[in-house]
Amino acid sequence: MNRGIFSFLLLLSGFLAVAHPVPDLPVRSQFNFKGEVVIRVEVDPRCFVADAENEPYLVNGVYQALNKKDLAVLEKQTGELIAKSIGFHFDPPISLDPKFNYYYTTLAGKPLDKKDQTPVVIQAEWKFKLPENVKAYQVKALPDGRFSVLFINRVIDEKRDLNVLFPGEASYKLDLSLLARIRKSKQEK
Repeated sequence: MNRGIFSFLLLLSGFLAVAHPVPDLPVRSQFNFKGEVVIRVEVDPRCFVADAENEPYLVNGVYQALNKKDLAVLEKQTGELIAKSIGFHFDPPISLDPKFNYYYTTLAGKPLDKKDQTPVVIQAEWKFKLPENVKAYQVKALPDGRFSVLFINRVIDEKRDLNVLFPGEASYKLDLSLLARIRKSKQEK
């Protein structure tokens, strides 16, 4: 083999090996003083294959060509991946099962643009009203999961610390007692 071609292929394979980082599962939670909660889990479709790191991103040009049946399959896989990978825990426990609605964005929840090569991810969104007695919220990266879980929170528009969890780990407990006190004081007025 020609040395120039060999060098080019070696360089190209090195580029491709680092072109796509291993996906993770960001969990972004927002709590407001009315007790409304929005939990979003961002899922990269590369999570559905055995070798996610070497799988190319789903890009906008391909996403635009998908039909409703294809999207329904992606959304079903997303729900299954979340159920296998992430546990949502409240103290005291609540009797709500996550009910997700799905929509598509690019990375970090940014809107899709018109470029064909823009990566596309699935946002699974769960909205509900938090019972007044809930004092804490925690996420667990379940042992059967394959990807790290990012615990990202916003309480009354104030960002909280990021917590990276590997399968089998639990996040810190997010203290929601201040939120409960604010809700109570607003009701008393």
